Amino acid sequence: MRKKCGTSGDDFAIILGKYLLDDGSIDVELRERLKKGEELYRKGVCSRIIVSGGEANGKAGRSEAAAMKEFLTDNGIPREVIITEEKSRNTYENARECASILAKENYNRLYLVSSAKHLYRSYCNPYRFFRWLFKLPVKNAPACDCNLSYVDFTEGRPNCVVFFSKKAKLNQYLSLHSDCNVFAKKKGGILREGFFPYFVGNGIGERGEKFVEKIENSYGKVNIVAVI
Repeated sequence: MRKKCGTSGDDFAIILGKYLLDDGSIDVELRERLKKGEELYRKGVCSRIIVSGGEANGKAGRSEAAAMKEFLTDNGIPREVIITEEKSRNTYENARECASILAKENYNRLYLVSSAKHLYRSYCNPYRFFRWLFKLPVKNAPACDCNLSYVDFTEGRPNCVVFFSKKAKLNQYLSLHSDCNVFAKKKGGILREGFFPYFVGNGIGERGEKFVEKIENSYGKVNIVAVI
């Protein structure tokens, strides 16, 4: 039997893992999930974090949960607030193993963190597994989920947002801006091309502004916006 949730319990963020790269590192999509969990913790929305994911890629040499915990602790999240779940190998098992952990905890609110395309997909839907099968009252907390790619993020470098139409143009931009943190998204609803300092209403459209806002919330001030 799971413990009942109540106002006196802890608020948890449950961050779902993703297949690690062969060298044991995380990819962009998993990084975004972890940044979302970090954001929830820093804003006081949750006080505990569960990182969920076993060793799905045998070449990686470690579990997804271990890589996720390393990322969070390297970014200043206290080790003692993080619970690792290292048995699961798919979304159903994520829900089952997290339910087993939470059965021993006194919890209040549960926030399910993953990519939007994962949380809202029609097949093997994580929300349904957690809420319907295992009766956990989760609330979806989707990470920044777009056609996002960037060179490895480094604190202290300028942040550049690029809206691009062709991959060749993006690759050229990346090669010329290796000293920047470059965040890229396929163009859609962008009004004009050019390179300019970022400010609200500068011609990138409402969707563009929302994207830049998400980047700033996770990574800090955006210095330059380019539409190519």
